[in-house]
Amino acid sequence: MHYLKQDYIYLKHYARTNALAAFKSDTMSEIGGMADIALGCARESELHVKMCGDWGITRQEMEQEQESWASVAYTRYILDKGTSSDLLELLVAMYPCLLGYGEAAVCQINDTETVKEGNEYWPWISNYADEHFQEAVRKGRQQIEDLVQQETPSEARLKRLLKTFVDTTALEIKFWDSALEF
Repeated sequence: MHYLKQDYIYLKHYARTNALAAFKSDTMSEIGGMADIALGCARESELHVKMCGDWGITRQEMEQEQESWASVAYTRYILDKGTSSDLLELLVAMYPCLLGYGEAAVCQINDTETVKEGNEYWPWISNYADEHFQEAVRKGRQQIEDLVQQETPSEARLKRLLKTFVDTTALEIKFWDSALEF
């Protein structure tokens, strides 16, 4: 429950970050894609509200939840990358979340040992394995590939982008780990 409430807060920041990416985009196609992801965050958050509601937690309680330090560190890092750098680096900072959830969900769907029936988290996991989310993952990968092809980054730039990805991945892991503290 703690993680779902924190992820609800995270989704607000992630939607804002996608809006910032839309602002930084050059084409209507890119703007539309980023807007679609922001809208997807709003839809995704409703699953969090429903699941928490099933446990007796209201939307108002979720809105008033204290944001964890793990979430603050993670979301503010991404937002800082967005305000201090270009679209490519912002997307690199954002995609450990998108790619990670996409990969983890597919692994769980295909894992024969994962308990599916009666698993109260299964609708949440399934959401990330469904075609709509997996299409967002494919589009996200392609968008980064397209931007890199257009720019052909220098070795120094690639190192900086890699550092951003590694740092954000570490923050994603710490965000997940924070759920174990409760």
